Amino acid sequence: MASIASAEGIRASVLADYCALAKLPVIGALFSWFPAIRDRALADPLFLFKLGVEVLGDAAFSLAAESPGLGGRRGERFTDEAEFFLADVLASAALNASVLTMLSPAVVIGRSPGGGRALRTAARVDGKLNDFLRLLFCRALPPKIPASAFVPGAQFTIQNRVLAVALQGVRVGGVAALAGFAGQLGANATCALRRKHLPGSYSDAYAATVAPEAPPLLEPAFEWGVAAGAGGNLRQQAIIGAELWLARALSLDGGAKTAGVMLASAVARLGNNVWGGEQFARRMRAMEDEVYGKDGE
Repeated sequence: MASIASAEGIRASVLADYCALAKLPVIGALFSWFPAIRDRALADPLFLFKLGVEVLGDAAFSLAAESPGLGGRRGERFTDEAEFFLADVLASAALNASVLTMLSPAVVIGRSPGGGRALRTAARVDGKLNDFLRLLFCRALPPKIPASAFVPGAQFTIQNRVLAVALQGVRVGGVAALAGFAGQLGANATCALRRKHLPGSYSDAYAATVAPEAPPLLEPAFEWGVAAGAGGNLRQQAIIGAELWLARALSLDGGAKTAGVMLASAVARLGNNVWGGEQFARRMRAMEDEVYGKDGE
């Protein structure tokens, strides 16, 4: 923020909002680690709430869907496949947070969105990975392309909004493929270490049926990319549009209006995660059956 202020100045209203939020230790650290989240939280007062719903809500539903105590899909295999469950949860959390951030508009801190001009013209990067990534990707979309199709603004034409859907679909698909690859790679590595050093941690029934080769890496990554870049991108953009419409349509006082939007947003986002997660799980089971030559077992 100091670099942005020095290079191009900071809007007083943005600085006041930043100080109000960043004084909270957890949020201050989050803003420091992930400037992109800071820029969205300053643009949308409900962004951090939406982020919490996407990350924590999805993790809770995943645990409920997989936990043996709650009749989950893995049942007695939950402990045997703990590394794969944990990898799924972490990869999904990273993907959900990334997609929401990419599709949400950023605040204009000074004279450029997110202080991008200051970072592009900075003499040095100070060795910070976030600054380097922002220098590299600060103009991921052309200036006239909105973050999502329903972002308000007369400057965005119908063609711009259609392009936003297509371009963001490519970005979301790429991030999803990367998350899927990283998650599967981490799970495979953890599984290999567990088999080597803790072979007795698997149940006898599971150890007798598990395939000796590691699960593939590219197929899950491709499936993650296709599912998120197509259906996931469209559903997220539709939810953002519905949230904006509802915020304008509600004729309530400030507190009641905010509560109504938060409730509707939570229901829509949790429902999307549950439905989308189940659809993706079916695709993954079908892929596993094809890879391992099983007939629906």
